[in-house]
Amino acid sequence: MGLFAMRLSMGHGEYLIHGTNANFGIGMRVSSGCIRLRPNDIEALFNMVPKGTRVQIINEPVKVSVEPDGKRYVEVHQPLSKVESGRSADHADSPVQRPAEVR
Repeated sequence: MGLFAMRLSMGHGEYLIHGTNANFGIGMRVSSGCIRLRPNDIEALFNMVPKGTRVQIINEPVKVSVEPDGKRYVEVHQPLSKVESGRSADHADSPVQRPAEVR
């Protein structure tokens, strides 16, 4: 977990933003809810954010970006909730097949 961690008050305070030496897990759902950062990133964030700062976790399974040079990027993850996927949390990691929409 490293030298720096920020405890979130959601739930019973069991969720943390913390460092990791396992870079493969950064940005992926490989823990029980914690948000993992590189050691230098959590240190910088820890020193920038005052205690008591409101944190908003945004669940966006599909992210789309159009860069200034016109490049387009799409990032897709499994939804965190069954409301979005229509499936129970037990099946959150199993693949979902949806037809592609061609425009």
